[in-house]
Amino acid sequence: MMVAALWFLRHRIGRGPLTCVLFFAVTLSPMLGFLDYGYMNISFAADRYQYLAGIGILVLFAGAAARGAEKLPAAARTATKGMAPAALFLLGAATWNQSAVYKDDLTLFSHSAATHPQSWAAHYYVAHEYFKLERLDEAERHFRRGLELKPGQAHAHQNLGDIRRRQGRFEEAVKSYGAVLEIDPGHALAYAGLGDALFRLGRHGEAAAALTRSLALRPRSPMAGTLHVLLGQTLQELARFEEAAEHFTRGIRSDPRKADVVGRLAVSRFGQKRYREARDLFRALVSVKPDDARAHSNLGAALYHLGRPGDALRSFERALALDPSLKTARTGLQQARQASEATRTVGGP
Repeated sequence: MMVAALWFLRHRIGRGPLTCVLFFAVTLSPMLGFLDYGYMNISFAADRYQYLAGIGILVLFAGAAARGAEKLPAAARTATKGMAPAALFLLGAATWNQSAVYKDDLTLFSHSAATHPQSWAAHYYVAHEYFKLERLDEAERHFRRGLELKPGQAHAHQNLGDIRRRQGRFEEAVKSYGAVLEIDPGHALAYAGLGDALFRLGRHGEAAAALTRSLALRPRSPMAGTLHVLLGQTLQELARFEEAAEHFTRGIRSDPRKADVVGRLAVSRFGQKRYREARDLFRALVSVKPDDARAHSNLGAALYHLGRPGDALRSFERALALDPSLKTARTGLQQARQASEATRTVGGP
């Protein structure tokens, strides 16, 4: 109706008003729901998308105000000039106030969730931002609300599982990862989280199966090093030592930073007098870091306690060749030599 009226009045008022209205309508039309775009997952209303279209309306009102002011008496025109800065100030203040909504992603999505509480995606994105900030209780609340509004979101269940696992709620985490796998049986991250939760619950057989499945689905995942080390620990608990050593080795090769984790675990196993496990861990270390004198020395110590002084002797010799000042290797070498000579003496000619 308005467009038709402006069309018929174009000869009297000019084409400017018609152009402004058409600019507004055409520029805003993609946001009216005729075309689908990503933000509609959050809301069908988005005031910021009218800013470009609003240029047409601003020009229309500015032009009308200017033309109207020209027809006023001189005193009135002077008064309107004084009103212009006030109008600019008010518009600037409103813009400043509105811009606070776009301060960061958390503020924006929190605003979206507050103004559109039935939008599952708004709650999901708010939860994701809280999750990144380690504000886990708030993240969980919004993930759960998103699932109430739209069940069957694998990523929301995955994030809930991660939150519960970090909080030590391992039984609940197992249920969350199970929900992910019901929706997407090939979800590698869900198997990884499930394996970790099961390991911490002492359900080592199930944990090994889940971790193996995760690595099979994504063998080159950025988490591969971590998962191989965790699988190695799980297999140790199942007394599958050779398989465990293989995964420790692969873990270090996938992520050299995991060498420190494996080294600390090996020292821990040695301190617990679990020498066979310590040996396998130290072997994994030296296979990947052959120039690590301390790892060779520790391997020698584990072999010595397992009653294999000959093999221990070679490890200590290798450690001293790499670092002649390593006192533990020198002491171990002397003990291994004595034990080896005693063995030969007992064995006789």
